[in-house]
Amino acid sequence: MQCRLQKQIAAYLSSCICPLGEPAGSGIYRLDSEGVISAVFRFGFGDSIPKPPDVNISSDHPAAIALRTYKIQMVKISTIKQDYKDVDPNIENNGEYSTAVLIPVTTDLLYGFAFKGNIFQMEEFLDYAQCIQTILVYRSEEHTSE
Repeated sequence: MQCRLQKQIAAYLSSCICPLGEPAGSGIYRLDSEGVISAVFRFGFGDSIPKPPDVNISSDHPAAIALRTYKIQMVKISTIKQDYKDVDPNIENNGEYSTAVLIPVTTDLLYGFAFKGNIFQMEEFLDYAQCIQTILVYRSEEHTSE
């Protein structure tokens, strides 16, 4: 999938992915040939949330785990430093976002979304996120086969 289309998808999903109807921060993360995951695009976060630091694929970090296992990771922002040992210890939660979901799309591409509301309270959110993942994977495969 071309970078421009990925950015359009991330920006669009920022406005409508949250089942609570709230805007979400969205990002695209790529794994490079050196095994480093970097944020290559972010939308909807504003200036108060800095770009996250790069992460090694072997790290105990939700982005690395999502790409290694190809499984969606749901994260509580308030406990991220306790739950994952390789999360930047200087990360500060300014209280704007409470939960996040990381959705792997290919072996080197991941979409991430941060939510103000608590998505953990929604029983079927993982099923919903898996539907989004299926659509993103399909769009990725469809575009690369053209």
